[in-house]
Amino acid sequence: MRSAGEWLGWREPTALADTHCAMGRTRRFVEIPPPMEERVSETMAARFREAVSVSNNVHDRINQTVHDAHLRQRATHSAIDAVRPGSVTFGLLVVMVLAMCAQRFVVHRETRRILREHGTPCHEPEEPVRTKTD
Repeated sequence: MRSAGEWLGWREPTALADTHCAMGRTRRFVEIPPPMEERVSETMAARFREAVSVSNNVHDRINQTVHDAHLRQRATHSAIDAVRPGSVTFGLLVVMVLAMCAQRFVVHRETRRILREHGTPCHEPEEPVRTKTD
């Protein structure tokens, strides 16, 4: 009678198969890593070279961009078009300024309320001092 494993195509392990699998997993040559300091210094030197290379590329691209008159002209026209009244960018800019003003007002009012609660003077405008000659 066949077992469930045989029906599924599994075979019972044999001693020869076990030795073959064990031999297949061993490596012939074993790499011995260099000392830690040497590996770290090599990695740091490689990363430094990469960083210098990237910074040189960025520097060259910035120089090309700054000295490109056509690009400067296009950027100027784009900025002028963006802040033209009636554009979406102009609307967002106005909404942002209004939101910042509202936030500043709310923070100022809340600060004054907290200071009044604690009895600390909050530099409210004082009434003018009246003298006898007034």
